[in-house]
Amino acid sequence: MLALWGKAFAMTITLETPLYILGLRQVIGVLRTLVASLLVNLVTHPLVWFVLPRLFPEQVHYALASEALAITVEALMLAGACRLLRAPQRSWVWFFGLSFLVNAASAILGQIGFLLGL
Repeated sequence: MLALWGKAFAMTITLETPLYILGLRQVIGVLRTLVASLLVNLVTHPLVWFVLPRLFPEQVHYALASEALAITVEALMLAGACRLLRAPQRSWVWFFGLSFLVNAASAILGQIGFLLGL
């Protein structure tokens, strides 16, 4: 299970980090965005893989809960990081929109990869 998680985590970082860089490079720079992407996923990814399946055994409920958690936590963490860094201000809606787009793309591409056996 842990090896599968590691593969999924690597795929998530590979898919999400360039998207976060596109969205945040003008706000906090590329290097800080790279670190932020790793940190937010180190928080959300284990919760999605190891905690939520126990709380939501039905696949539909699990999928909805995991995406809602990832989007919300990542948006709040990124907004907080930008505030701490005294970066140019963006609204909370902007961070939720960015997190939604990044996580939606990651979920869709991840499912395609899973179906293709990648």
